[in-house]
Amino acid sequence: MVLNLVKTKMPQHGGSEGIWEGEYIYQDVQGKELDRHKCRLTHIFPDDRPNDYDQRNQYEWADGRTEDFKFSFTMTGDDETGYKMGFENERSKGLVWEEPLRIGDLATIRVSWHRTNIEGYTPFDVPSAMIHELIQMDKDYKHRGRVWQWYLDGELIGRTIIKERRVG
Repeated sequence: MVLNLVKTKMPQHGGSEGIWEGEYIYQDVQGKELDRHKCRLTHIFPDDRPNDYDQRNQYEWADGRTEDFKFSFTMTGDDETGYKMGFENERSKGLVWEEPLRIGDLATIRVSWHRTNIEGYTPFDVPSAMIHELIQMDKDYKHRGRVWQWYLDGELIGRTIIKERRVG
């Protein structure tokens, strides 16, 4: 049996394995709420693909709308330069990396990606947006907070605040 190397080479990210539930809250730069929805994210580190990580995102809005999509990441790098995971799908293209040291008890992961054109995507229907995400998880990997900062031509246009807890 081959073990998934992402969990050993990127252990802070490996700590996110499982099912997470919570809520996404979208805000403009003044802090006005633009949108909100529930989420359920499933993180899988397949043993038969040792450099890969799979994620399923399920969203549900109060008005009954839903979204369900899956995507995969592939780890690259080495012990000298560090490890990162790249991804590209119909929604976005980007990179995931870990902060080398923990700050206090929090595991810290960063993600940066270019959003691709998704017609009608709310609240920021901006195909050329660049998004930077900060993910922090408690030492036991039971809770995590995430913040997306949305940029267009180098200017901040909004934020997404995500609070989640592990449920499985």
